[in-house]
Amino acid sequence: MPDKLTPLRLFRLSINPPENPAAADAAAFRTMFRPTAEATGASLTLPNCLSIEINEPRRVVAIISECIYCRAKEYELGTDKSLSEEHFVAEGLGSRLVLGEASCKTCAERTEAIETAVLQKSLLAARRKLNIRGKKRKRGEQKFAIRRINVDGSEVIEWRALEDHPTILLIPQIDAPGLLSGRPLGDSPVMSVWSVYLGGFSTDDMRSFSSPVLDTVAFCQMLAKMAHGFAVWQFGLDGFRPLLTDFILNGHTGDEHSDRYHLIGGDLADFAPSNVLHVLGWSVHRQGETDYLLISIRLFSYLGGPIFYAVAGELDAPQVERARAVAEEFARASHARRSNT
Repeated sequence: MPDKLTPLRLFRLSINPPENPAAADAAAFRTMFRPTAEATGASLTLPNCLSIEINEPRRVVAIISECIYCRAKEYELGTDKSLSEEHFVAEGLGSRLVLGEASCKTCAERTEAIETAVLQKSLLAARRKLNIRGKKRKRGEQKFAIRRINVDGSEVIEWRALEDHPTILLIPQIDAPGLLSGRPLGDSPVMSVWSVYLGGFSTDDMRSFSSPVLDTVAFCQMLAKMAHGFAVWQFGLDGFRPLLTDFILNGHTGDEHSDRYHLIGGDLADFAPSNVLHVLGWSVHRQGETDYLLISIRLFSYLGGPIFYAVAGELDAPQVERARAVAEEFARASHARRSNT
């Protein structure tokens, strides 16, 4: 399992358990990955943060009345049909936060494709192991794919019940967005891997296998979608000049993806787990003469998950003042919550 990754669009990890299928070797295999409840690292508090609880109830947080991506006023042009609701953090990640009347048909189809590429492929078995509810939970027994690697290097896909599936939650770790770090557009960031073993390994499974393939472009687009939606909720469509919408809506076929780490990045450090599913926060970051709205995202926080940053937009002077007022509101609300506990 490599410590650093070459930032190709698609990657996976090849898992090579010990050759001797003894119980001691099986235990050693498990220690290759972070434990699910004992992750170590510094504690972390994101600025102006919102916590998403595990399987929390549905909540409409705002009615937007415009598509948050293209600003259309109708679901389909000429139909006068109301816009659809937008789960800016996907239901498949356990969120029930909703922006009402916030997406047109075209943009809804595009963002659904992004989430499908990540949640129904690379993260599917992990989400089921973690009992995270999805929008279209299938009934009955479901089989999950595992790609086995034979001694001669050939591969075969096997399908297993969830309890017998050696499941690894795999997420990339990325250094800071290029826009903020000064990294030239198209240059590769430093990357690593954050992974958690979620069970299913047995001493009969000592042949090599690989993790699901992760599409880093779709993953970064999903982060951008979260960040943009959160920013719209907090500041409104006119509260900042959006920078992420073109990246979210672009199909990015083939190798057309050199800009994905310009506005999206993260932190390579490990942080201690918290007691919530995901955390989002925001801050104002000044770079040269420009003020940027920076969104912080921590996925799978209760497992010690990694931190990501997305540059959601630019702020002019009145928008910066509005951001300061929102921060003061956050601080007052946070103090009130602490006082009531």
